[in-house]
Amino acid sequence: MSNPEPHTNQPSSTRWLELVVVVALWALVALPYLGGAHLWDIDEGNNTEASREMSASNNWVVPTFNYGLRVDKPALLNWLQIMATHIVGNGELAARLPSALAALITLVATWFLGRTWLGRSGGLMAATVLATSPLFIASARFANPDSLLTALVTATVACHALANRGGGGSWMIPAALFSGLAMLGKGPVGLALPGAIVVAHLAWEQRLYTLWNRWLGAGIALWLAVAAPWYLWVGAETKYAWLRGFFFEHNVGRFTSPMEGHGGPFWYYLPVLLAGLFPWTFFLLPAGNLLVRGAASARPDLTRLFICWFVIPVGLFSISSTKLPNYVLPCYPAAALLLAGGLIAWARGEIKISNKWMASGFVGVALTGLTVIAGFLIAGGTLGPIGKFKPFPGIEQWAWVGLAPILGAIIALWTWRKSRNNALLALGFTATLFTGLLGAWNGRTFNRYKAAEALAGALPADHLKHEVRLGAYDWFQPSLVFYAQRRVDRLGGSTEARLFLEQPLPAYLAISARAWDELRPSVPRAQEMARRYDMYRRTDVVLVANPAAQQLNQRPENADAGTVSTVATPGLAAASNDSGTR
Repeated sequence: MSNPEPHTNQPSSTRWLELVVVVALWALVALPYLGGAHLWDIDEGNNTEASREMSASNNWVVPTFNYGLRVDKPALLNWLQIMATHIVGNGELAARLPSALAALITLVATWFLGRTWLGRSGGLMAATVLATSPLFIASARFANPDSLLTALVTATVACHALANRGGGGSWMIPAALFSGLAMLGKGPVGLALPGAIVVAHLAWEQRLYTLWNRWLGAGIALWLAVAAPWYLWVGAETKYAWLRGFFFEHNVGRFTSPMEGHGGPFWYYLPVLLAGLFPWTFFLLPAGNLLVRGAASARPDLTRLFICWFVIPVGLFSISSTKLPNYVLPCYPAAALLLAGGLIAWARGEIKISNKWMASGFVGVALTGLTVIAGFLIAGGTLGPIGKFKPFPGIEQWAWVGLAPILGAIIALWTWRKSRNNALLALGFTATLFTGLLGAWNGRTFNRYKAAEALAGALPADHLKHEVRLGAYDWFQPSLVFYAQRRVDRLGGSTEARLFLEQPLPAYLAISARAWDELRPSVPRAQEMARRYDMYRRTDVVLVANPAAQQLNQRPENADAGTVSTVATPGLAAASNDSGTR
């Protein structure tokens, strides 16, 4: 077994090569077909449409959705999405690109911390564990602020971790910058989370007194200069309606009571972490052993920091009434570091783990591969009907990606008795291959089961040049507003829907098939323009045009004939392609 690696005095060329490897790893798991899937509702639809409206109105201060005030989130993600549209155009890729780039920042910071803690192999292992953890990479491919918050919290904590242990406080300046940006990205949690981690660590180290130094005032001033102006501006612009809604409803309200049905027991995040860290969850024992016994090559002060970094987000959100899996994403870099540290210490012989425990971990990876294969086959309907579950034909074609964990586990089991390092290399390669293949899929098969993009595509190509009304009754998804690029009137009852279709202006109504069957007799002149299955509500959705709108849909006699391709039910969708209908 090799000796512990030195933490310093390594050639700069080696560090640059490692950085290239980390960036290549990120590109492999985060970038393929990043814009391939249509927007996922409701979060991606809300965030992306808010950015489009702010850009269209040239208003970078007040977030709106469906042309009304949106108080859910601050504006940093919207600004980044708007800037991305100037690079890659308006669409799904621009919506998700900020999250992917934020994941790169998190990976680089995690690699550097791991390198400082356990040497070169520790940095690369930590980056591999994080980059192949399902919840982390899913957030990197999702248009919401969680990946951004995780990057900024990681950067803030890293400033503290890499500071001079003698008590110098200059680290507070970059930390204040990153925390201020986190405040603009997600709100008070951007200050509370890294602040609690740093204070807890310093208390554990009995160095709380180091916070009181000549840099503290400058750090506070910089934080206020970064975070405060926009909050004051948006408050003034909205007569403080945005501030009331955001701080009291979406912060205090979410903590004290479950919102939108997103509640859960105190242990809610235990299964979330176990699933979100696959396949590395099978190797928790080495990480636990490392924390109990320590390792000669690990800096104890950083070990304590990583423990605080992991425990505080999980503990904080466990006592919160509103719970969602992505809330604990900021703890994933710490979890990756601790898991990587345990595996590296095991490979170096610094901690002892029963051979049976490690063998069972590799077997667990293989069994999970079998579970993935079965899951894809069941979801695609290959194994036949299961209760009331309606399959999604086409998904079964990706079942083969489950072979990657199986083959990797076999290789690791074959090599680990001769070389533990080679076993870890096989495991890392397996996880990277598996994650990369899932990223290449990126849920594109579900495009044919999302209604919003197809229904918007059935509108006349020049509908934005006309005074057209678009409504929704008994069905609505935020991405409909984005794809239609116009306001959607939410109708509250059948009478309102009937009057909507009887108006003299051209009007289109997106309505569930059930509600349309009930409404159709009362609006005999309305015409069905398109029909699409919606995977969220598990129902067909119909786009209906009133007589005035039908005039817009009439095409010149010399125009090429064509119709909007629609899919009514999942069972009839096998002939559709993965790219959708648009």
